[in-house]
Amino acid sequence: MLTAQSCFRNRRPGKLLPCDQAARSSAILASSLKSKRRFRLTLFNASLPWVGSFMKCGGMRRYRSAASRKLSHQRRASWLSWRAQQHMSLPVDRIWLLYQLAQATLLNTGKFGTFLATTGFERLRGQSRQRDIFPLSQLCGLECKPQTLKTQCWCILRKFVNVVIGALNWCAGVKAGTPGPLKRTAAQNDVVLRIIERSLDMLQRLQTPQSGCWESLVPDWVPLLERPNGPRIGDLCADKVDVLPLAGQCDPVSCLPMDVQEIVCSDDKLFLGSSHNLDNLAVYDNVLQNDRAEYVKLVVRQLRSQQLGLVATAKGGGTVFAVGKPGGKRQRAVWHGRRVSAAAQAPPKPRHLASPSALAFLECRPQHRVRCSKRDASCWFDQLRLPCKLQRWMGRPPVTLDELRDVGGMNFEEVSGHLLPGEQCNQFLVPVSLTWPMGFAWSSYVAQEFLLDICRASDLDECKVLSCESSTPATFDLVFAAATDDLMLFSDAGPGGTAAAALKVDQEFTRRGAVRNSAKDVNDELNATCVGIQLEEGTHLGVPPPRVLAMVLTALHLHRCQVASPKELHQALGVQQWFDLLCRCKLSVYDRVYSFVRDPLDTVRRKVPGQVLFELSVGLVLGVFWRLDLRREFYPLVSATDASTEFGFACLQYSRPR
Repeated sequence: MLTAQSCFRNRRPGKLLPCDQAARSSAILASSLKSKRRFRLTLFNASLPWVGSFMKCGGMRRYRSAASRKLSHQRRASWLSWRAQQHMSLPVDRIWLLYQLAQATLLNTGKFGTFLATTGFERLRGQSRQRDIFPLSQLCGLECKPQTLKTQCWCILRKFVNVVIGALNWCAGVKAGTPGPLKRTAAQNDVVLRIIERSLDMLQRLQTPQSGCWESLVPDWVPLLERPNGPRIGDLCADKVDVLPLAGQCDPVSCLPMDVQEIVCSDDKLFLGSSHNLDNLAVYDNVLQNDRAEYVKLVVRQLRSQQLGLVATAKGGGTVFAVGKPGGKRQRAVWHGRRVSAAAQAPPKPRHLASPSALAFLECRPQHRVRCSKRDASCWFDQLRLPCKLQRWMGRPPVTLDELRDVGGMNFEEVSGHLLPGEQCNQFLVPVSLTWPMGFAWSSYVAQEFLLDICRASDLDECKVLSCESSTPATFDLVFAAATDDLMLFSDAGPGGTAAAALKVDQEFTRRGAVRNSAKDVNDELNATCVGIQLEEGTHLGVPPPRVLAMVLTALHLHRCQVASPKELHQALGVQQWFDLLCRCKLSVYDRVYSFVRDPLDTVRRKVPGQVLFELSVGLVLGVFWRLDLRREFYPLVSATDASTEFGFACLQYSRPR
């Protein structure tokens, strides 16, 4: 028998040849078996990386080529590079974002993170049968692993899935540390499989967005490596702001109820009836010095389009700032009319305003899909003429004659032509809005009423509207939703179901002189974005992938710094709550966060409590349930009890007629 000593006889110290390595390993293996000791891989020296292959080949190993060693090195380098992405703020494989979110939720939220990590983790034998869904035990190993997912990726996604399970246990009122059942029931297995399916969908939404389409959705206070289109708020650029060729061509007052007409046509009734002090409304902030030249250019463009006029003094006003539109290539100039709005009477609530909750009323019959046509009004507020009595209350930062001449290229005669009746040309002039300005509290109500009047004239009665304040339409052959300047038509009657109605709307827009943004038209499609919600293949509603990525990055930034102002946190909370309207029961996870954001104008940064971070994280983690299936069936019955454990025991049940 070959001995270990004979393998090294007459050999110089150094690297062994492959035949010598095999002979040495054979000697060690034979010696171990002869002594009846259990063979262990630890007997082999760490310098023998070919041991695994040696065992598979029955003790003999072929010579490994240089190309094979190079390929093995490349695979290991690729694996190490992939694992290193877990520490990146924006990894290439965005499955690591879900891992970071799960880790941050477990580690940065104190006892709440401990609850998520421990509840349902252990499984006890001998438990009686569990009829309820909760507590739900967490996953371990390759349990419930999807076949299409690699084992390494599953180990990462499983951590996120377990956090979702823990969040559901918390919502169900399970006590901390409660063990889960040893064996899940069929109902529990169904719940777990649905959670995994939703988690995979959220992962796919994170993987989809390309650079340039999501950066503008991330708040400016969240640092990014680059923002291709600049900050979201500020840096006014006059050429990026959409201005109509001719503004104020539509008169919406005639569409308003008579009692509302009397208010908006009289500043005495709109403002003087208010209890606020009106003396200081004409004193407001100026534009930033860096934006001064661009502001003057914008004023000149808006004067020439008859969107603005000029007065010597204004009765009220506010500054102007730029807000980037989705995509980041265009800007919206917003008039800061908070103080003027507060001094005016409270406006009526806009009727039938579309929201995610309203879209959730959509139903898709079996073997059918919902199609959508969409119309968008171009610069809608700028098309709506403002009553003359209100124009002097909508002032903007003043400009000088020299600025209008030197920066805007306007001569004295042109400037004089934009003065309101009875005004004289001074060195300092105040631009005032001649149209309903974005930023005034009444503008949204007026714009919604005018859009609804267009719908009524297009044979879209209110019995077909999707809104939270009206009954759900009896059929979905043709329904619509209206949101200030967006009109959305839906139909499950097959191809062309919304085309005829969209044509009538186009004709009514033309008849009234209203301008549409034809570039945003959607014509009888299965995929569309409506009030920030994405219609997918005519069967589902979900959150657009760029928005999901922006929300996850915002939450991770809050976990890293754990410092934010109430205004900043209010911004992040508002975005999540908008999509929570797809699944309204999710709103129940928020409690302490409302105390932190009680004053949304507070800009002083402070430490964010662990429970506030926990509620925001749970709200985002449970975002896997934001995807809504329009094909879902209704329960066959509705039951209710008096919920008393002491007396009564009443129970009612209503079965759906067949």
